[in-house]
Amino acid sequence: MKKANKLTTFLYLVEEESDEELSLEPEEDSSKLAKTPIKHKFISANEPWLTAMPLPLLEATDQHQSEQPDPPKTVRIYSPQEAIKIGIECQGFLLLLERIGILDMPIRELIIERIMDLEIQELELEQLKLVILVELFNQPGYETAFAQMENLLQREHNQHFLH
Repeated sequence: MKKANKLTTFLYLVEEESDEELSLEPEEDSSKLAKTPIKHKFISANEPWLTAMPLPLLEATDQHQSEQPDPPKTVRIYSPQEAIKIGIECQGFLLLLERIGILDMPIRELIIERIMDLEIQELELEQLKLVILVELFNQPGYETAFAQMENLLQREHNQHFLH
């Protein structure tokens, strides 16, 4: 079996659990995963990272939903390690999402932290989109941002079929 990475597990969870309600209890998620075709050894090795996923890492605020702040007038400077892992295309996409109001600075930083935790050399745009969706879904107060991101990706997907 090829060595699976954390992003593969993300994708598996999204695909397999999309119709079911995901639990916010780490023990339940671990037991569900242990019953799946994914090897138990892999789950155990990545359990701290997996179980941290559904827990809200940001304080719930109504600010993001109730008011769309002006686009940031600052630009994030990436560290050399971040710049290598998060290429120009992905950096540009994060900036775009900030400018149109889907991401704010706290969730952007959380997304970058999650990306840096992934065991990959360089992030692809499709992988970034998946990480963004998962983090927006898991953070209280970002329901509207999640729906906007989902709509953006759906429009993008539909455009590919039209052309």
